[in-house]
Amino acid sequence: MQLVKMHGLGNDYVVVDVNASIVEDPAALAIRLCDRRRGVGADGLLLVGVHETADLSMRIFNADGSEPEMCGNGMRCAVRFAIARGLATPGDLHVETGAGILAATAGSDGAVTVDLGAARRPSRSCSLPEGEAILVDLGNPHAVIHLDSPSQLAAIDVERLGAAISARAEFEHGTNVEWVARMEASHLMQRTWERGVGETPACGTGAGAVALAMHHLGHCGERVTIELTGGELEVELRQAPDGLHAWQTGPAEIVFEATLF
Repeated sequence: MQLVKMHGLGNDYVVVDVNASIVEDPAALAIRLCDRRRGVGADGLLLVGVHETADLSMRIFNADGSEPEMCGNGMRCAVRFAIARGLATPGDLHVETGAGILAATAGSDGAVTVDLGAARRPSRSCSLPEGEAILVDLGNPHAVIHLDSPSQLAAIDVERLGAAISARAEFEHGTNVEWVARMEASHLMQRTWERGVGETPACGTGAGAVALAMHHLGHCGERVTIELTGGELEVELRQAPDGLHAWQTGPAEIVFEATLF
């Protein structure tokens, strides 16, 4: 089996072309490969292939074997992988994901723009002991908590609070948790606790959820730079018939290729 290690702002994946390799138990394979001491080491496993009705298909499995519906960094990596493997060409593409078929545009400079879609339900607030959260569903769930300053953001115990919030009864299937601080109207800072992974240096759908939540609260416009611990993502909110879509632009990089025996 041929593997490619990739990352989007440090959010890393092992990527497999499912048209070239048979993956019988992807959850078990994800647990094996994502182990950072006994495997390749990654936040998740991406299975990428050609698709009958879209240009590409993408499935994601977290390091614990769970399958999330969608991942923005993962989708950018999947698109860049497909182009490198000759499964697609740069330009406009459509990708089948667990959240439906979503659009993407791949440039020649390594950057990929992806449509994270519209929120599956309107943003709504939820009072938690850890703070007031705005809930956003971009095919996968997010609880976004607005903080007053970057210093508060730096002091958050992401691992402890993220796990506690995700385990609450309000979230039947758990949730991703984002904390965000506003630098200015076009610049936000974000930290993320991701289901099945823990704190990650970047979360693509989380950045989309943060932009939608902060726009809902009146704290940012329709174009915003989101600073994560792994780097920056650009998010643009565009109105569509089914609601406000979060379009995100960021890098997707190949680290190395390997063969699994």
